[in-house]
Amino acid sequence: MKLQGMGWVLAGMMLALPAQPQGRPVPAKSMPTTATVVFTDNFPGSQPCWFQVSITADGTGLYGSQQSANQPQQWLRVRFTPEDVSRVFRWARALDYFRQPRLEARVRVGFMGEKQLEYRGPRHQGEQKFNYTQVRAAAALAAWFQGVSETGEHRLRLRFKLRYDPLGVLAELNSIRRDWRAHNLAAPQLLSPLLQRIASDESMMGVARLRARGLLRDFRRRGKG
Repeated sequence: MKLQGMGWVLAGMMLALPAQPQGRPVPAKSMPTTATVVFTDNFPGSQPCWFQVSITADGTGLYGSQQSANQPQQWLRVRFTPEDVSRVFRWARALDYFRQPRLEARVRVGFMGEKQLEYRGPRHQGEQKFNYTQVRAAAALAAWFQGVSETGEHRLRLRFKLRYDPLGVLAELNSIRRDWRAHNLAAPQLLSPLLQRIASDESMMGVARLRARGLLRDFRRRGKG
């Protein structure tokens, strides 16, 4: 009898509970149709303090950065060469699509920025975060992406100069040349559209036009080499 009475009590409690809202079903995370490698670097206090590069297997990509926490992000649509795509995806395969080995070094070093490598694809998924790595392929890949960031930042500054400070264009071109000669830039073709525009613009200073032509020539030479 006690059990039967308890059953009536529980039934009454269930009837007293408010009906749970029937929300829309949460869609499953869509599987990417094109393989993509994404590198993110978050380093507060540096400039930029955050940046991200994505590159797909078809060569399309994005570069985004933020100079400081109180400034908006800026984004560029970019096109990578077949050589760039081959290099990045070769490293990703060598690192088992960022699933293994462990990338974070087991040594004590200062903070060098939180880095994340992520692979999104129809067949493979993986990601890892690290501050410092001694895995050669991961270090080489991170260095390449950091070179892309240097190129992307030059493109953002050069675009700004062309719009709002034409007299500052030459100084930015000189800065690009210094970084190029110091081997700090990767994917220099990201600068080519603006350089071609400067080289053919008769309203620009002659020395700026010559510098732009020289950079385009240097980019082509190294590309052939």
